[in-house]
Amino acid sequence: MDTLSQLKSELEGEFQTTKKFIELFPEGKNDYAPHEKSMKMMPLATHLVEVFEWPNTILKTSELDFAKGTYHSVYKR
Repeated sequence: MDTLSQLKSELEGEFQTTKKFIELFPEGKNDYAPHEKSMKMMPLATHLVEVFEWPNTILKTSELDFAKGTYHSVYKR
C-alpha cells in the first residue's frame, strides 16, 4: 500500500470515530471533564475535528515544530 492510500485509509477511520464522538457529544456539557486533569469536552471535540485540517497543513507547510509555538489552530477555541 502506498503512502497516499495509507493516509486515506487512516483518515477514513478517524472520520468514522470522530463522527461517532460528535453525534454523542452531550448538549450543554461543554465544560464537563471526568477528572480535574482531563480536557473539557469542547476543547477535546475541537482537537478531534482539527485532525482533518492536518493534511492541508502538511502539504502547505515546509516545517512544523510544535515546540516553537508557531502552529495556530484553524478553529477558534
